[in-house]
Amino acid sequence: MMGRGALILVAGFGFILGYITINMSRTSSSAVEGMVGYTQLVSAREAAQAGIQIGLAMLNDRSLLKNSNGGTLVDLTPKTGSFVGTRITVRLSDEIVATEKGPNRYYRTLTSVSSCSLNVRDVDSNLVHINDTVKVRLEVKKVYLGDTTYYETYENKFSTLGWMTITEGSNIWFSTGDTLYGKVHSNGDIRVNGRPIFHDRVTTSGVMVFQNYKKQDSTAVFKKGYEERVSVKEFPTDLSRLSKNKVNKDTVSALYVVLHPGSSNNADNDGFAVVYKVTGYDNNGTPKLTTNKNEIDTIMTRDTGKTVIYSRENIFVRGTLDGRLSIASNKNIYIEDDITYEKRPDNNGLYNGKKTDDVLGLIAESNVIIASHKNTANNNSLYLDACIFTRTGSFMAEDYNTRGIDGRIYALGSFAQYQRGPVGTFNPTTGAITSGFNKSYRYDKRLEDSSFAPPFYPGYYDVNKIVEGKYYINFRIVNWWESVGNNRPYQF
Repeated sequence: MMGRGALILVAGFGFILGYITINMSRTSSSAVEGMVGYTQLVSAREAAQAGIQIGLAMLNDRSLLKNSNGGTLVDLTPKTGSFVGTRITVRLSDEIVATEKGPNRYYRTLTSVSSCSLNVRDVDSNLVHINDTVKVRLEVKKVYLGDTTYYETYENKFSTLGWMTITEGSNIWFSTGDTLYGKVHSNGDIRVNGRPIFHDRVTTSGVMVFQNYKKQDSTAVFKKGYEERVSVKEFPTDLSRLSKNKVNKDTVSALYVVLHPGSSNNADNDGFAVVYKVTGYDNNGTPKLTTNKNEIDTIMTRDTGKTVIYSRENIFVRGTLDGRLSIASNKNIYIEDDITYEKRPDNNGLYNGKKTDDVLGLIAESNVIIASHKNTANNNSLYLDACIFTRTGSFMAEDYNTRGIDGRIYALGSFAQYQRGPVGTFNPTTGAITSGFNKSYRYDKRLEDSSFAPPFYPGYYDVNKIVEGKYYINFRIVNWWESVGNNRPYQF
């Protein structure tokens, strides 16, 4: 009897001790959670206070108070430091007239909200989310002192224009069948006959000349309108920016450049250009290339590079480009065969749904020329992916009026010429081609971004006149309010 009672007593003590231990563990765990939660609460409050201090510091630049409309000044979630994982949002309210304070007085409210999740769970085992808020009401004095005017000059690349000429010539017209994409500009008059279609804005520093010199007789389509007598867009005085940044060794000889895309699996950043010295020409005018390895240059064409190949003499080009490259000649550039991108973008500037960085500039002091009919590679249409720039000449086809019918030019890029050049001839009655090429020119939409232009591509300068109101502005804090530990999202 005594033994059984002793066993029951021992078991009872064991149960009680176990229960006490479990509860002590729970109490300890709750205490740890409580301490962590309290620390996070303090951090959230300090984050909201830090946000308001940032906002007040930003308002020390009084220009933020010029506009009567408010907006978000700060929206960040630190990834390091004391407030890691806490979102801090600071917003300035719209201006409210403070009539009772007298003239030129306004109220603005600066609000800072910190949002985070505590390492504490509610009765349903969900993490607790809190928002701490600090609001500061400001009384602002703003006195208008008049307007100040200044001028801002910036560079735009000529590649942002789908079509650009210094002069269109005395008797060259855009006519029925011409479809142009990208912005169009000429420093001279633009002549329009029949029903050409311009998909983007057309500007001229001269005037629009319509058939019969009557606008009402024209059926031309200007989808984004046109504007006359705008400021001229000046060409640079030379190509020195390109010559100073060349990477090839020989810059005094005629050169022959063959573009290679690298591996066959469309990999990026493995393209290159092989640059040969031209040693002479055969009876058909075809360049003879050096076989001396010391006179052959191999140059990588990186997607992120600023590579320039330059010569004082003529340059002949063909091949497929992977990367970013400008080819510049102080004389002429001859297109010997198709010049294409490894990843040719579609009408939206994408290749297989993704951005492609391949871009080429062909930049000549004189002309960019499609090589003669003696070059059989150019006798059956031509694919040309490039931005064309001719400082004093034209983009043109060699022997354009005697070369026979050679198909169509499929161009992707942009054209900037001193004067529009001929690529073929046409029957004036039927409009049918009689020699040279028909044209299918498509603007490369990626070039709308001036920063995407080929390396060191020529540009023009625009001047913006900016008029700003000048104000005397000062402010003072008239009220400070804080809310701590609110578990409902704050509504601005």
